Amino acid sequence: MAGDYFITTGSLSLNQESKINTDSDGSELAGYIGIYARDKILILNGSNIYSRGNKGNINITASSLSLNQNSEIKTNSDSGNAGNIDIITQNLLLRRHSKISTTVGTEKTPGDGGTITIDAKDGFVVADPTEDSDIIANSFGGKGGTIEITANRVLGFQNRGKLSSAELKAIENNGTSDISASSDVGADGEVAIETLSIDPSQGLVALPTNLVDPSRLIAQGCSSNNSNVAKGQSEFVITGRGGLPPSPDNTLKAGAILPDWVVNNTVDYSNNPEDMTVKEMNLRQLSSNTSAPLVEAVGMVRSANGDIVLTTQPTTATLVQSGLSTKVCGAFQGNVRK
Repeated sequence: MAGDYFITTGSLSLNQESKINTDSDGSELAGYIGIYARDKILILNGSNIYSRGNKGNINITASSLSLNQNSEIKTNSDSGNAGNIDIITQNLLLRRHSKISTTVGTEKTPGDGGTITIDAKDGFVVADPTEDSDIIANSFGGKGGTIEITANRVLGFQNRGKLSSAELKAIENNGTSDISASSDVGADGEVAIETLSIDPSQGLVALPTNLVDPSRLIAQGCSSNNSNVAKGQSEFVITGRGGLPPSPDNTLKAGAILPDWVVNNTVDYSNNPEDMTVKEMNLRQLSSNTSAPLVEAVGMVRSANGDIVLTTQPTTATLVQSGLSTKVCGAFQGNVRK
């Protein structure tokens, strides 16, 4: 029986064909590899994490996991049952012919495939579609393995179905990134991919393509040949305090001046006329003399307190003499320095 490995670290990087392997021969149980990284794990340039033998398992937990340039995480057995691979990460990235695989058996020594479980429910599982990076749990002679992936989205992979022996042998070098749990002669395994399945069109409303011509909604009061002859009495009238009122949902803007409301004076001042204001006395005088004709104002003067008063008589200007003789003016002019 092979030995076990337990690794806990902040981050882990395997580069230039580095390896973490357990190996056993024949029917002996393979060793166990458990890796926990608080940050990221990088497996680069031909490096691998590998458990070879019967039922050799690999467990990996990291915030992110990246495989690049012919790197692998795999379990393999020539006979018996393949081991399982369990990965918990936020994001999983496979680049340039990288693999996660659990395969078992040969054409002469059949076996059942193992299980690959990838839990990236808060992130993504991504591969380039043309870089031949695979997630496979295939079997020769026995039952195919199981692949279970949970993620927001799985991008770049083709889900491959029933494969022949030749296709199983060629799947790792067929030029496409694949997910496969097949068997050449036995029952195929199961591939279960659970994603968030967000529909980007959900909640969108299709806008109408037939737009309304607003000119057809306005009545034409005159003919179109510029004859200035009215054809109808169509009108558009807006009334209100100070013009068009704002929307009830909007606040009043600074600078808007609203005139006072004109109300009917219903206060009785017959007993105390001295309580009436000048404005109220003027209104009462006007209301009591409704028969007097209205006269158009033709003049304007300024009162002593600065008010502008309209008058029914034209305004005449009165010339005011300054009281100075021309000789005095000449004296002032002569004293001006140049």
